[in-house]
Amino acid sequence: MQKNNNNLLPISLVLTALIFGGFYYAVEMGKQKSIERQERTLIDVETKKEQDEVQIRQLCNKEAQEGAAELLKDKQELAKGTALESTLEGAAEKDMYLKTDFDKLYPQCLSRHAIKE
Repeated sequence: MQKNNNNLLPISLVLTALIFGGFYYAVEMGKQKSIERQERTLIDVETKKEQDEVQIRQLCNKEAQEGAAELLKDKQELAKGTALESTLEGAAEKDMYLKTDFDKLYPQCLSRHAIKE
């Protein structure tokens, strides 16, 4: 009987260590999966934000072009009867615009959408 009790303690210690080790491993794996899930979410959010910014920049580009073209047509109307009228008329008919007008409108649009140029 004495020999049986001598073996019981080491066996109990090994089993206890295995159980605690299993729990520790399970907890650490849960932590790792949680960290990976958070990183994936963060990457998804950043990707979505970048895609949104590209769409807003495209929208602002189009909006600034259209606005600058409208300004050119307005300038053409104001230039009637002057030497500048024929030059502006040709450009307005081709939906052209002045770069200076575009350069003013584009940053304004970006600013409205809280995007830095």
